[in-house]
Amino acid sequence: MLDFMKKVYNEGLLDPEFLTDTQDSWTTKMTTGKSFVTWDWIGRLDLFYNQIKDKNPDYNLRYANPIGPTGNVRTLPKVSDFSVTVSNSKNKEAALKLLDYLTSPSGGELMTIGVEGVNFEWGKDGVPVYPQLKDLPLVDIGVLEDRYAMWLEGAYLRPDRRSVYYKFSEKEREAQDKILKGKKFEPVDPILNFTDEEISTLAQLQTSLQKAAEEFNAKYILDKKYGDSQWEEWKKTIAKKGLDAYIKVYNDAQKRYDAAK
Repeated sequence: MLDFMKKVYNEGLLDPEFLTDTQDSWTTKMTTGKSFVTWDWIGRLDLFYNQIKDKNPDYNLRYANPIGPTGNVRTLPKVSDFSVTVSNSKNKEAALKLLDYLTSPSGGELMTIGVEGVNFEWGKDGVPVYPQLKDLPLVDIGVLEDRYAMWLEGAYLRPDRRSVYYKFSEKEREAQDKILKGKKFEPVDPILNFTDEEISTLAQLQTSLQKAAEEFNAKYILDKKYGDSQWEEWKKTIAKKGLDAYIKVYNDAQKRYDAAK
């Protein structure tokens, strides 16, 4: 992957500001003919168009075939994992009960649709309608987050598929059908359980390993002098930072998972 990114960067195909782009600058590049392909959620197909349609009504970004060794896409979990943690305090039980509720169908409806009769009503097509937002041209999850604090990352854990997020446009439906009809999903990753000792090991190592990896990734792609020798030296460096112990935690947890199946 790094070799590929280095290649396209050196050939001028990768945005030279890919590490520092803001959402505004990225949007500008994608809607003014300065870029031709990008990666994001499929909802971006319409978000880009809605931002440019007055100036360029013919703007037409479409979903491409999945890339990678299998040509498949990631299977999303039914319950989102934002790595929410609960501190060992006097409110621990209440916090755990709240998290349990947020993973329930009722909690999913509350955090991604709202409260019926208070901020939404059911429309004829089974899609929620928001009377207070009737003057807006589009009610998407960004609007719901801004007005009602719904779809907040870490606060919603179980999206309700009756939400407006799943009312797909023509472009989004085309993308969905491409994957669904072709059954192009990767198997869902297992959810591993770690011991207290393993959790402590991960906490000690993860931040430093991730930071070191990100720093090397950037240098490898941006610096033309970086190649095989720097890669071999990097492997020695990361090993000294506890990589083997980190990998062992996951391998041990995977063995327990496999044995329990």
